[in-house]
Order: sequence, then structure tokens, then C-alpha cells
Amino acid sequence: MRSIYTKITAILMLGFVIQITIVAGLFKFILTKNIIDDINRNEQQRQAKLQLAIVNLQKMIKDNPSGVQEYLNQYAKDKNMNFIIKDMSGNTIYFTNNGNGDKREIQETGFIKIKDTPIYIVYAYFPTGINSLAKDIERGETKYYLLILVVSVSLFVSLLIYRILALPLKKLSKAMAEVDYGNTTTVIPYYGNDEVGYLCRNFEEMGKRLQKSEKNQLELIQAISHDLKTPLTSILGYIKRLDDGKITDENKRKEYYKTIYRKALDLKGLIEELDEYSFFNVKAKYEIQQVNAKVFMEDICHELKQEVIQKGGRLEYINNIDNKMFIMIDEAKIKRVFSNIVENSLKYAGEKCKVTIRTTAINKNLLCEIYDNGKGVEEEKLSKIFERFYRVEESRSREMGGTGLGLAICKEIIQGHGGQINAKNMQGKGLCVYFTLPIKTMEG
Repeated sequence: MRSIYTKITAILMLGFVIQITIVAGLFKFILTKNIIDDINRNEQQRQAKLQLAIVNLQKMIKDNPSGVQEYLNQYAKDKNMNFIIKDMSGNTIYFTNNGNGDKREIQETGFIKIKDTPIYIVYAYFPTGINSLAKDIERGETKYYLLILVVSVSLFVSLLIYRILALPLKKLSKAMAEVDYGNTTTVIPYYGNDEVGYLCRNFEEMGKRLQKSEKNQLELIQAISHDLKTPLTSILGYIKRLDDGKITDENKRKEYYKTIYRKALDLKGLIEELDEYSFFNVKAKYEIQQVNAKVFMEDICHELKQEVIQKGGRLEYINNIDNKMFIMIDEAKIKRVFSNIVENSLKYAGEKCKVTIRTTAINKNLLCEIYDNGKGVEEEKLSKIFERFYRVEESRSREMGGTGLGLAICKEIIQGHGGQINAKNMQGKGLCVYFTLPIKTMEG
């Protein structure tokens, strides 16, 4: 298999050979013809410029002698030329000094006449620069210089292509061949700030992301395995006892059935959480509608209060917004955010947990704060609690169930609504999770 370097070099060399052949065969003929045509055309243009100036000068000398010099200066500037006008005795009457950067000039001569009698001689000077090319062609040297130049450029470009393109691509190809499951990180020793350099660095970053993804997959499998096994083991144990017929006390049997039901609900919640997480991974669609912020918050706090009380806790709602504020949200998903955060507080705040929800309008945003009276989270862990699969207390999380996806799902939902979510420790103790939702309309 031929390398890309060989192919590119071969194509370039073939192109250069074709160019050399064409240039060597047609260069002198075409360029000489063009130059001759240019010389003839320039001659005609010079004569036309000179005759136009003479016609205008004859009229101005007769009607407006004082404006002759100004006219000459402007005309010479516009036409990129110079004039010297002398009388018939050789005395200079008018001249211009329009520098054109070329000391070699072509002279054209004409006469200003009054009643067919010459009174002034007009010398017009035009810049030149094309005649030197004709001399090079006549000597037959230009094409040889061009041949040497083309060969040199082809060799230089071939080497440059190898160093800039082919060499780093070879390194990248080698690194890609080494990537395998469990071996996704690699370093490519190319640090250029060009497209190939960006490609190499992006490949390295991709390897790191793959490694992190593999780690997350393993953690997810372990979490699912444990979180499914724990309630399933309990369910199987209780069912076996009931099936053995050893439990004759009806109250005891009802207690077992309730326990089985609770464990089944735990399994259902886990599956729903995983299903919801996968839903957000494929860019969830939101059913956005306008709702009254105060009414919505009162409804959701009423629902959550009953759940918190059932689990032995307390919930307080502090409202700092009026009835004229409206927000555009997907109600079900925002309710999921509150539910996840409150459930998180109940898990970690311990017995007699008190959860407080406070709402405030700040800078065209609805600020929602949910905080508890627990022990909070270590400062170095605060920035990680919204990461997928992260658990503040691994052993405690596994005992209580869950995959470490609750707050990650909250982050996805809030950002999907154009808001921001964060966490902080309250003064003294307790974790506060707070987020914003844009206020879309305001009545009144």
C-alpha cells in the first residue's frame, strides 16, 4: 500500500513536470508575442495621451494661460507621466515633476501650434519596465532560470509535505492502531499549532474521554448490579419464607408483603432513574408551557410536604415572589428536580431532617433554594456532586439505593431550561442546592 506522502509527492512532481514542459515549449513564443503587443499598444496609448494634452494646452494657452501649469501637474499625475515644454529657442517654459520611481523613461514629442505655426515643443516622458523582459527572452536565459526554480521548489515542497503532513499522520495512524478497549490513552509527539496538530491533540482528548466513559460504564454496571441485587435478595428472602408456610401470623404476613412491595418500588425507582438518564443522554425534548411561578411552587411544595412527613421529616416553604410572575417550564421535569433534591436531603440529613424551600426573584430569574439541616458536604466535594455516578458517601449511598444520577439529572433539566444550578454549604451546617429559571413574562 502506497503512503499518502508518496501519492502527494508523485502528484506534485507530475504536475511540475507538465508545467516545465508547457513553459519550456511555449514560454518564449507566448511571452514575446504578448510583449510586442504590449509595446504597440503602449505606443498608441502614449500618442493618444500626448495628443489629448496638446489639444487642451493649445486651447488653454489661448484662453487661460495662468492655468497651464496646474493643468499639466494634474494631467501628469493622473496619467503617470511627466512633461517638459520648451519654446522654439529651447527655453523651458513649463515642466512637471511627477516621480514614478522608474528612471528609465520613453520620450514622445509633439508641437503646440497657433494657426498652424509651432510655438512650443512638448516632450512627454512615460515610465518603462517591460523592455528588460524582452532582453531576457532574447538571451534565452529566463526559461532556464524558471526550470531550475521549478525543480528546486518541487524538492522543497516534497520535503515540507513530509515534515508537515505525512510524518504527523504516520504518528497519528500508529497511535490509532494501538487504541483498544482498556487502552485508550496515548500521546502523539506532535505539537504544531496547525490543523494536524489540532487533530493529534483532539485524538488524545478523545482517548481520555473514552477512558472516562469506560470507567463510567464499569461504575454504572457495578452500581446497577449492587442496587438491583440488594432489593432482589430481600424480595426473594421474604417470598421464600412466605412460600415455606412457616409464617402463620396474618399481621406478620402483611408486614412481609408490605416490605416486598417497598423493595419492588425501590427497583421501579431505580429503573426509572436509569431510563430517565438515558433519555437525557439522547437530548430530551421539553414540553414547555407558561405557568404561574407562585401557584406552581405552592402545588409542588404541598406534594413534597406529604412525602417528607411520611419519611419522618419536615418541609418549610418560604415564598418571596408575588402572583404576577410567570415562567416557561416543563412542569413534570422541574417537579423531578425538586423531588430529586429533596430525596437527596432525606437520604443524607439523617433523622428529623428539615428541608426548606425558598424562592426569590433576582435579576429576571427565579432563584430556588433547597437546603436541609444535615451536616453538609466537604468543600472539595461540592463541585463534584453534579457529576454522573458521583456519591458523596459510597457505602451510605449503596445502603439507601440510587445510582448517583439524581443531581446529574437535575443539572441536565435546569440547563435545558436555560438556567444554572449549584450547591453550597449553609453557615453552620446543611447543604443548599440552588438553581435559577429565567422569568419569561411578568404581568402588570
